[in-house]
Amino acid sequence: GSFIGFFWLSVLLFISFSSLAFLNPAIGILSLVILYFIIFAGYYSFIKAQINGDAQWNNFFIPWATIVQVLINTFFIFLITLPIYLVMLYIIEFPFNLYFKMIEDFKNSQAILLEIEQWSNENWLRNNLVQYSASIIVGILNTLFMFSYMLIIDKGMKSTDALWLSRKIISKKLIHFILISILVNLILIGGMLFTCFLGTMVVIPLSMCINYYMYDSICNNKN
Repeated sequence: GSFIGFFWLSVLLFISFSSLAFLNPAIGILSLVILYFIIFAGYYSFIKAQINGDAQWNNFFIPWATIVQVLINTFFIFLITLPIYLVMLYIIEFPFNLYFKMIEDFKNSQAILLEIEQWSNENWLRNNLVQYSASIIVGILNTLFMFSYMLIIDKGMKSTDALWLSRKIISKKLIHFILISILVNLILIGGMLFTCFLGTMVVIPLSMCINYYMYDSICNNKN
């Protein structure tokens, strides 16, 4: 019941913050990202309290010091994964001379756009393969750091220490964690698609619980 209540509170907050995007898109998107990770951490905080047997509604709301570390952690993960993703995308060879032709002669812009479209259609398979490959690599990196948020909330660790320890733990059984992450994502997708998004209020807390119980059984030596 607490999970569902917090889910609907989160939905209302997202709707409220979304209005900022109409006033200033950059501020609106940034505020939504920050809100997402604060709510994300709030779920883990409540699950931790639930395991300890003293869960209360206020456990969803983490202290400011923890919020700061969570956001720093997110920023570091972004700095690590984004360059790798961009490098992978850069592998796609694109005929830049088409852009120069567009600058030189705007009158022929329609023909140039058709040429770009033709090139894109001829190379769509390669482009998609590169994009999917980049996404897979970023997904693997995110899996390596998945325990970092829980270490910050549970152990009060700093972001840099949490990232290092998470990588150290998960890299020992990386394939297992990747398979579990795929399973959790399939549960999320299935819950959203096959229940007209109504199942989201169940599958999101469920996925959080799976991740945290997995962390707790490893890092806190529980069976």
